[in-house]
Amino acid sequence: MALRTGKKLIKEFCRDNPVTAYLDCIQYIEKIYESVKAQSESYSYIQFATDLGFSGTNVIHQIVRGYRKLTLKSAKKICIALDLKSTQKKYFETLVEYRNEISGIKRDEIFTRLVALKMDVLESEQDRRWLEFFSVWYHPIVLEVLQLDQCRNDLNWIASQVNPSIKIKQVEESVALLENLGLIEFDAEANRYKPQKTTITSGHEVTGIGFIRYHQRMIELAKDSITRVSHEQRDISSVTFSCDEQTLQEVKTLIHDFNEALQARLESVENKKKVVQLNVQLFPVSHLDN
Repeated sequence: MALRTGKKLIKEFCRDNPVTAYLDCIQYIEKIYESVKAQSESYSYIQFATDLGFSGTNVIHQIVRGYRKLTLKSAKKICIALDLKSTQKKYFETLVEYRNEISGIKRDEIFTRLVALKMDVLESEQDRRWLEFFSVWYHPIVLEVLQLDQCRNDLNWIASQVNPSIKIKQVEESVALLENLGLIEFDAEANRYKPQKTTITSGHEVTGIGFIRYHQRMIELAKDSITRVSHEQRDISSVTFSCDEQTLQEVKTLIHDFNEALQARLESVENKKKVVQLNVQLFPVSHLDN
C-alpha cells in the first residue's frame, strides 16, 4: 500500500475538518500539523513549511508559536496548499485579518464578515436560526419580554419595552425566529406568546461564534448604559487587581458559584415585571507569565 505523503494527509484533514469550524487560524494550522505528526512520527515543522508552499525553514513553527505574524500574503499561499476554495478560503483569510487587526472597530467589522461566512456554510436551517439568535442582541431580550406578566399580544407594545428601542419590523422578525426555534408558542387561551424553554443551552454547531457575538453585543450595551441609563436603574462596578495564579482560580470559582446561585434564584421568580442584563467579565490586562 502506498504511503500517504504529508501533502495528502494535510488535504485529508482539511476535507474532514473545515476551517469554518474554527475561530483561530493559528489553532487550525497547529491542528493540521498535529494530525499529520500523529500519523507520521518523523514529520517536522520544516517539512510542514515545505508542504505549505514555503521554503524548508522553521517559518511555520515561528508563526504557530507567535514569534512571527501570519500575513495575508502567506495566508493566500497556505490556502492553495490546503486546497481551500470559495467560502472556506475567504473564511481562513478573514480569520487572518481578524487576528492581525488591532483596532476594536475594525475587528468588529471583520467578525461580522466571519459570522456571515459561517452562515453561508451551515447546512441546517435550524443552525442558521440559532446563529441568528445569538448574533443579534435584541432576540434574547424579546424572548425575556415575552415572559413578563403584563406582556401583550401587540408588536408595538413589545417594541416599546425593549431598551434601546427597536423597530416593529424587528420585533416581528424576532418573534418569528423565536417561534421557529421552539422557544415560544402562541397560547390561544391567554392570547399571547409564551416561552417554552427557560434556559438556552449549548450543543449547537454555532455556539462558539454565536456566543462570542452575543457577549460582544451585551458588553456594548453595558458600555452605552453608563451614559444612557440613570444611575438609579443600573449598578456598574469594576476592580483592577494583581494576584497570583491560585488567587485567580479562586476568583473564577467565586464567579462560578455566584452565577449558580443567581440562576437558582431567578428560577424561583414568580412576578416578572422587567428585563435586565447582567454581564460578568474577568480578563488579564498584563502579559501572563507562562
